[in-house]
Amino acid sequence: MNWYGACRSNYFRVTSVERLKELCRQGGLGGDAVWVQADGSVGFGGDNFLPCELFDEEGGESIEGQEFAHEICKILEPGEVVICMESGHEGLRYCSGSSIAFRMGADGEPQMLSVNLEDIYKMVVDEWGVCGTSQASY
Repeated sequence: MNWYGACRSNYFRVTSVERLKELCRQGGLGGDAVWVQADGSVGFGGDNFLPCELFDEEGGESIEGQEFAHEICKILEPGEVVICMESGHEGLRYCSGSSIAFRMGADGEPQMLSVNLEDIYKMVVDEWGVCGTSQASY
């Protein structure tokens, strides 16, 4: 079986829409994965997972030292936050999903937060004290 999924972001502002399109192409989402709203805000998404690394469009090689979210942080307008959600499945064998938020910190370094669907298992133990629940997969 194959994994099928999708990802999409909220709308946010960037200094370069063209650079965002380039990053989406290098991340495997395609250049048409970027939407520009009438107010100038942008979003992105596609029928794939949220990219982690970037790839050379000509040779298909991973671009050393460049990560998708970190590169987007470099073109965010000050104070902007990107929130991206992804989910997918492999038949009914398992479902997966996560959400990541990223921004450029005041110190000039990218900051990230993330949650995963599987975090629910820890929450059940922490909040209700119930251990040993079965996994929602086979």
